[in-house]
Amino acid sequence: MKKINCLFVLFYMMNIVAIYSQDQMVGGIIYGNDWAFMVSAPDGWIMDSKSLSQYNIFALFYENGKVLGGSTPIIYINTTVLANNTDDEMKIFISWDLENHNKNNSKIIMLNNKLEGITDTYFIYNIENTRGQLETIIYRRYKNTCFSIILNAPNESIRKQLFSKMVDIINSMKFMDKN
Repeated sequence: MKKINCLFVLFYMMNIVAIYSQDQMVGGIIYGNDWAFMVSAPDGWIMDSKSLSQYNIFALFYENGKVLGGSTPIIYINTTVLANNTDDEMKIFISWDLENHNKNNSKIIMLNNKLEGITDTYFIYNIENTRGQLETIIYRRYKNTCFSIILNAPNESIRKQLFSKMVDIINSMKFMDKN
């Protein structure tokens, strides 16, 4: 009962923040078929749940005061339902996703960074496509869903600088099961 009351209070507070800031929030709750997760924007950033919603992206993050556009660095979370609840299934999805990047002759490098506070399985890749677009993707699994947390930056210096913001977002993800 305490868990339900806490979730109600948290949800109520998130709605107040959403109403106050209209489409720009400091965090929110993202829902899936049998899960949900709370997530927060890093310091100085906002969470935008509307701008990319037509692409089923409801957790888009960028620096507060910036205008969303071509050179604005962004971080967003994509979800993909897996065939089953295993890390092997996540690896199959990652291979497929990276192969799609490879079709554009992208340069893909697997990173071996250790993320503090994350105990579940994750994989990190840097990607540079032929148009010079730079991404860092962290793939993380919860149940039968792969979460792709993607940083898109206009240059290498900004990508390196914002990696810590990406880690802040991942550390803020708190998963909940549907009961």
